[in-house]
Amino acid sequence: MSSEKALYSIWRQHTNHLFSSRPGRLPADIASQIAANFLCAGPSYYYVVELGLHRFVYVSQGITGVLGADPETLEIRDIVERVHPEDLPFFARCEEIVARFFLEKIPAEERTLYKTSYVMRLRHNDGTYRYILHQAAAIELDSFGRMSRILGVHTDIGHLVSGVKRRMSLIHLGGGLSYLNIDVDQAEDPFRPQASRHGFSMRELQVIRLFAEGHTAEEVAALLHLSAGTVRTHRRNVLQKSGCANMTALVALCVREGWV
Repeated sequence: MSSEKALYSIWRQHTNHLFSSRPGRLPADIASQIAANFLCAGPSYYYVVELGLHRFVYVSQGITGVLGADPETLEIRDIVERVHPEDLPFFARCEEIVARFFLEKIPAEERTLYKTSYVMRLRHNDGTYRYILHQAAAIELDSFGRMSRILGVHTDIGHLVSGVKRRMSLIHLGGGLSYLNIDVDQAEDPFRPQASRHGFSMRELQVIRLFAEGHTAEEVAALLHLSAGTVRTHRRNVLQKSGCANMTALVALCVREGWV
């Protein structure tokens, strides 16, 4: 079976157990508010998908700048067909691990608490490939705990990475137990909590994310309701903890290690 067929098989296999076949009710525009909490350290777009029904509910206009695609006509197969041939087996393996995690490792009511994160290459309309940070989280469950709607954010991070590591992360959005830098080729038990400890607090990760998006210390302070002095202290502390010379290097490290 080809990797592309395997990917569709994974999604179809779990439609009755993990993905709802009923349309979601959560307004798509709420997704933009949730997407603001994801790392967007570069040109980005977001989408809302109902995997159980194999359709996009919404795709933001940002996809035109990132991939040259038309958000009005985009279908799931269009994204799959854009995945670099060398990355397609990795993509399928990540989706398999995600399904196992949500079905076997956590209760259904916690499915909206985790974000998946990994890097792959997607083809632009001009024929070139872009390094994309893929982040996704369920934003709506049906009455059986199955995922009705999933929010995905794709960010062009070609300025931060130069290759694809066969690793992914399952990150708790509330600061709980996360599974970082998972080796997708570890067949026995890929779920090793905190396989890579970064030592950052939730507040420090918020500061890193906002600096990554290009905000100044004063803007970060306003967004987090802190003083600019406190933000500068956080910046100094995270650089010291990481051993990085500047925030650009730190953001690149966070992406490579699957910390965000």
